[in-house]
Amino acid sequence: MKSFFDFFKRKPDDSNNQNQDDKGSQDSRITSNGVYDVPREMFIEENPPKGVQTSNSNDQQKQSEMNQSYTVLKGIRAVIASFSEDFEKKGFDDALVIQDRNFMNKGIELLKLKLHSVIEQFLLDISNEIISLESRIQQLRDFNLNDYANSLLSNLNNLKKELEHIKEYQKDFQEEGNLTQKCLLSYERGFMKGIVHLYKNNN
Repeated sequence: MKSFFDFFKRKPDDSNNQNQDDKGSQDSRITSNGVYDVPREMFIEENPPKGVQTSNSNDQQKQSEMNQSYTVLKGIRAVIASFSEDFEKKGFDDALVIQDRNFMNKGIELLKLKLHSVIEQFLLDISNEIISLESRIQQLRDFNLNDYANSLLSNLNNLKKELEHIKEYQKDFQEEGNLTQKCLLSYERGFMKGIVHLYKNNN
């Protein structure tokens, strides 16, 4: 029995062969007979994700990512934004580039790396802000400026709450909980839809 991906194998003289040879390790979802075990629910809706434009979609995606900036976001808002991206569209667009299982796995790993980087960056930033603010409060108390010190306590408490919120995302990511799984499955679902879209248009 042939894998679904066999429909998209490239010819030996294809210039993209080298790219396919360099992709990651075998997918854990390959069954003993070599077939890629795709969850049925991923094919319930075969239409492209909402808002997807198939022409020049890869270029549009790259431009969108370039325009997307987290410099105006900090702390938990930046973390929430990173978990709220349209990963299904990202997966769909990637599938239009290379229809390869290992390429999909690489995309998932890059997605996980991005989420991890955002979480760790803002955990560090908020922790440093807390340390700095605690130091200022202590300095004010050393000079018996308790009223000024107390006026900073609400800011300190808010930072600590924000830190705990980010830690919840960190825990979810480490355990691949619901929030993280939603991101990963959205990307994978989009990738599969991209393959189905190409298959239907090529027949």
